[in-house]
Amino acid sequence: MVQYAISNHGKYMCMQGTVWPGMETEVIVTFQPNHAEDYKVTAFLDIEGRADRLSLQLTGKGIGPQAVFSYDTLDVGDAYINTPHKYEVELMNR
Repeated sequence: MVQYAISNHGKYMCMQGTVWPGMETEVIVTFQPNHAEDYKVTAFLDIEGRADRLSLQLTGKGIGPQAVFSYDTLDVGDAYINTPHKYEVELMNR
């Protein structure tokens, strides 16, 4: 059974099943910060037959946009008064 749980900073896949001795399973974590700051959360794993849950510290750093224009300088040449001029530039987030 696969369930999706969404927190304030992202989502993680919550899987239910059996992991046999010597085997492993994959857990997917998607980090989607809302602000440029450091984040730290604790995920817990409930194990049947064990009194305490296992904890896992997840940390991430949100960074601000890395926006740049497609040109450093736009030379429009001679611009005549009352004449419309149209230029196209792209804004990219790297």
